[in-house]
Amino acid sequence: MSSDPLEIMYYAGPSMTPALKSGDMLFIAPQRKGRVNMGDVVVFASPLKGEKVVHRVASISLRGIRTKGDNNGNVDPWVLQPAEILGRVVCVKSRGKLIKVRGGFAGRLLIILFWIRRRIRAALSHLRRGVL
Repeated sequence: MSSDPLEIMYYAGPSMTPALKSGDMLFIAPQRKGRVNMGDVVVFASPLKGEKVVHRVASISLRGIRTKGDNNGNVDPWVLQPAEILGRVVCVKSRGKLIKVRGGFAGRLLIILFWIRRRIRAALSHLRRGVL
């Protein structure tokens, strides 16, 4: 186990719902070289505005790292390099509970389940409107 201190920051915005909600306290582990996996929730400075962004790693290629908010329809327009990743979100304190943030394969699986649930809810909502 590493002795590196965890950075704490508060999350704002809807792009990572339902994994993260505005006001959640994030615990961020410093990024180690070459240790970025698809599905990790990472922090980086936006190439457009320079502000910190928290998104999930959507893909990794020879060109770099593509990220995406769990609640966004498209991947982010930029390609990041590993050195641009500031850290990885390891846990979140939400509504008084400390919750481990899943990355890697488990993180990818959770987001797939979220999208399936979202599509089912949208279809059910559409059906309910047709019945009423």
